Amino acid sequence: MDMFTTMITPYHTDRTVDYYTAMKYVDWYYEAGLDGIFAVCQSSEIFYLSLEERVELNRRVYERAKQLEKQGNRRFTVVSSGHVSDTIEEQARELNAIYQSGTDALILITNRLDPDNCGDDVFIANARKLIAKLPKDAKLGLYECPYPYKRLVTPKILDWCLKTGRFYYMKDTCCDAKVIKERCEQLKGSHFKLLNANGQTLLETMRNGADGYCGIQCNFHPKLISWL
Repeated sequence: MDMFTTMITPYHTDRTVDYYTAMKYVDWYYEAGLDGIFAVCQSSEIFYLSLEERVELNRRVYERAKQLEKQGNRRFTVVSSGHVSDTIEEQARELNAIYQSGTDALILITNRLDPDNCGDDVFIANARKLIAKLPKDAKLGLYECPYPYKRLVTPKILDWCLKTGRFYYMKDTCCDAKVIKERCEQLKGSHFKLLNANGQTLLETMRNGADGYCGIQCNFHPKLISWL
């Protein structure tokens, strides 16, 4: 099981990012026994941060996590998103900047790949275009971010992701244990891990094949999630 927190962003009173406190969060997550961090995600308020702030926050989180990983001789994974723009070209620029600052996997926000909810074919076509502009050795993931709207993935999209061999993580926000069970069956035997973000369905979905948790609860009681 992998238990990931969603990274939150601390601020100074002048609304600049408090990077010092952010590093204290990273230490706290690690000490609580969590397996990883989802950096520069919606919980990090990425839609309100500049690209420079997103990149700097990700760089510091990644570097500190890898220091802890080496010191503690225990894996501490960092996966990162950070693309908020509408066009594929701008999204590629954002994601490449995040990748260069350090990450174990780039996480693609599903609603950015189909901003007008036009359907699976549009999603897959845009995903192909975006992936072609990213480093070929970059591991990828998906995040069903609720903002500006929640674009859930379908069996067709998951099947396409599996065929690419590029996808390793998914933050699932469908909040439906039945759907998650079906997704786990579809992903079974692959290296594509499904991490549930919903606490109400978490235990049931873990029993049904989910690979763990990725959510905001780890900012309140990370030791409980790690114990689970």
